[in-house]
Amino acid sequence: EGSVLRKKKRESAERQSMRGLLGLGRQPPPLPLFPAGKRASPAATLLLRVRRLLPSSRLFRLLLLLAALSLVPPAFFHFRLRRFNRMRERSCGWIPSPPLVCAHGGDSTNAFPNSVGGRSPSSRIHTEVVTGGFLFLSFLTGDVFVSCWFQMDAFRMALDARVDCVEVDVSRSSDGTLLALHDRDLQRMSGNSTAKVGHWSTHEIKAVTTRFQLSKTVRNQEVPKAEDALELISQSVRQVILDVKVGPPSFEKGLAEDVMSIIRKTNCKNCVIWAKSDDIGRDLIKLSKDVMVGYIVMMDWSTGRRMELVRIEGAKVAGVYYPLIHEKLMKVMHR
Repeated sequence: EGSVLRKKKRESAERQSMRGLLGLGRQPPPLPLFPAGKRASPAATLLLRVRRLLPSSRLFRLLLLLAALSLVPPAFFHFRLRRFNRMRERSCGWIPSPPLVCAHGGDSTNAFPNSVGGRSPSSRIHTEVVTGGFLFLSFLTGDVFVSCWFQMDAFRMALDARVDCVEVDVSRSSDGTLLALHDRDLQRMSGNSTAKVGHWSTHEIKAVTTRFQLSKTVRNQEVPKAEDALELISQSVRQVILDVKVGPPSFEKGLAEDVMSIIRKTNCKNCVIWAKSDDIGRDLIKLSKDVMVGYIVMMDWSTGRRMELVRIEGAKVAGVYYPLIHEKLMKVMHR
């Protein structure tokens, strides 16, 4: 009884002191009904509330559990498919905008010269070209379903086939005429393995092509001027690639000006111009900022090292030798 009385006196003294702190007329907050040690934890309170919400029937509880479990597979596949779609976009994002396929490129020793063809079982990719939104693929074709020599019919056949892109080899004759001709093709027609377009006049080249016949059914072959070829094809395809060939005796001297002249005459807005000589690219960029100029990236066979990726300021296209293509190179070129 004494301890109980002392406890009551202590509580009364606490109330009196609390009233003094709060001021007259104000009551202290009531004491908790249960000591702190006996109060329920928040987790236990939450669990108790959940139990109150659940139905008392075990069967109904089981049905609710099965319904909740049935939502797990759709949620799993939803997030899984989102991740799969992101991976597919990274690896297959080019499918909605497929590569632009051009006429033959590179060393076509086993192909018809200046042939325009489509993909065949023996076709193999030779060059990949990276530019802003395009990936150009030049094909080295052994068997092509369309094959012609240098006459304009070859380009007309390409247009009839509705190709997206045509590559034209451009060489300069000794009298300064730009022809759609490669040294290698002149060597085959003339039988001279050292023949260079720059050492032959337009009249001499016309004479040798007249004498040469690919077959009994194909006659009167004639090498077209680059200007005539551009006038025919530039308005009918998405892209025209002018591969400028530099050779003796004039080499780069005045060649950029000659190429720019036919670009302006034909008003070729979709022409891409490149050459293995970087000087040609630099000269073209100096002459006009509106023309799309590129350069070639290959292996330097004398050193066994790759040429520099970024080396001509203002160039918009790079033609890259296909074994050198990898993800890091693509990122560098797109930057």
